[in-house]
Amino acid sequence: MNTSTKLDYCNIPVVFDSRGDHGRGHAMRRWLFENLDPDCYDAEDFSIVSLGIHQRKIWFSNEKDALWFALRWN
Repeated sequence: MNTSTKLDYCNIPVVFDSRGDHGRGHAMRRWLFENLDPDCYDAEDFSIVSLGIHQRKIWFSNEKDALWFALRWN
């Protein structure tokens, strides 16, 4: 039985800044849903970045997806 969780393999962090309009977070989640396999990222429990309350880390399992996300949302 495989007991691994997303935390075991989604270990590439990318910071997402949610400042701006209120729809930015919703649009980002929709983009993730439409463009990436749900097993390749962990955005369910954002890790707060110590630099600011509006910044969160989203964890990815591969560099290509992390880079694509960073280019689109940062």
